[in-house]
Amino acid sequence: MYSLDDRLSGERIERVDAEANATTTLKPLAELVNALPRERLVLVRLTLTDEQGVLKSSNDYWQGLTAADQQRLTALAPQPLTLTARGVDSADGRLVTVTLRNSGHAPALAAKITVLDRKVDVRCPPGPACSRVALRGWNVVPGQATIAH
Repeated sequence: MYSLDDRLSGERIERVDAEANATTTLKPLAELVNALPRERLVLVRLTLTDEQGVLKSSNDYWQGLTAADQQRLTALAPQPLTLTARGVDSADGRLVTVTLRNSGHAPALAAKITVLDRKVDVRCPPGPACSRVALRGWNVVPGQATIAH
């Protein structure tokens, strides 16, 4: 769980045996119950990894103490994200790796990914059409990058 100023406000790691394509219920998050009176609104990230630690799924949820606490998201200041892109040509097209880094002090919302220093691979069709990437989001300073070779 993360606070609006990007502090880790709680964490739980649990080993679970879960069948594929099935629902697995876990015990309630006591960490959430403890954090909400203090933080009022937190980002809860649920990740699922396999036995080797390979990430299989990642989901984010905004949890507030009351429905009105969700309105705190509208007051978030724009966050400065650094956007870089690197392309590699192949016979199948161009593979572009886009990296976003949030150097701000709050989460960056609706940047099409939840930004916690993550890479995104983009495959473009052959040809010159894939030369730039752009960035926009809820509270994200807009930006763009030319794809380097």
